[in-house]
Amino acid sequence: MYDPEPRGFNPLRLIIIMVIAVVIIMGVTVALNGNSSNNEPVENNTTAPPAEVNPIEKSVVVNNSYGVVTKMSGYGNKTSDIHVALIVGVDVKTPASNVVVSTLENSKNLKYAYDIYVIEPTNDTNINNTTNNSNNLTLNNKTEALADESVVPDIISNNYNFSMDIHGVSDSNSFVFVPSEDTYTSKKVVTAISNNTDVGVYTPSSYTYARYVSIPLISNNIPSVVYMTSQYNTNGTSSEIGDVIGAVDNFDFEHLDDSLNNTTTNDTSQNTSNVNSSNNNSSSDLNNSTQTDGNSEIID
Repeated sequence: MYDPEPRGFNPLRLIIIMVIAVVIIMGVTVALNGNSSNNEPVENNTTAPPAEVNPIEKSVVVNNSYGVVTKMSGYGNKTSDIHVALIVGVDVKTPASNVVVSTLENSKNLKYAYDIYVIEPTNDTNINNTTNNSNNLTLNNKTEALADESVVPDIISNNYNFSMDIHGVSDSNSFVFVPSEDTYTSKKVVTAISNNTDVGVYTPSSYTYARYVSIPLISNNIPSVVYMTSQYNTNGTSSEIGDVIGAVDNFDFEHLDDSLNNTTTNDTSQNTSNVNSSNNNSSSDLNNSTQTDGNSEIID
């Protein structure tokens, strides 16, 4: 007997083994990569929307040969029941930008709702000329007409709780005043502004612009004050104007009637007391005047 001849090397078997090994390695690699990718956070390439802000609505109140009045609404707290109207552009010497709009835009956490009426007169000639050749009206005349014929009626029809006519003044001293005695609220607001800001109270000897804005508003039960500021054309924003807006925003319009009723009651009580005191004094005087000597009759 003899040993069988050993088998020869089979290359086909080696190839099969290598293919199987490669397949196994690839499968393991894919599985590992899959688990790794599932654990990684998914990046979101979408940009987050900006924080929601109150959109400012612009509407044209009037556009005629005198000029344009634009109403800008949506400042402050739009859901508030207290609505304040600010008027700018009356009696301007030249059409120019003002700092009131930018200051209000940057006033944060206001509790009342604010609208601004911006009056811009037309000028047929040079921008530095105050007279319009087409109708011989000065820019002041035209802004007053625009205010009287469009701004005032719009404020009255929308029943604003308060209004402020804002002007620039060349003097370094800013001030506020009420051009009428027939308004309790306006006077209280002026006092609040004076007590809480550096703006004083001063009534000029003449003020034609008030006849076209504040006075007709007050006559229609819309409280109104005039604010003359030296910072009207300041670049950027104005801390003074911001303080005045803040004083208005902190004024308690909702409970003003209670204060008025208490004041009226106290005045009535004081008057009654004065009348009673006067009556007592009169009775005493009467008794003294009717009492003579012991033989005379005393009148009760």
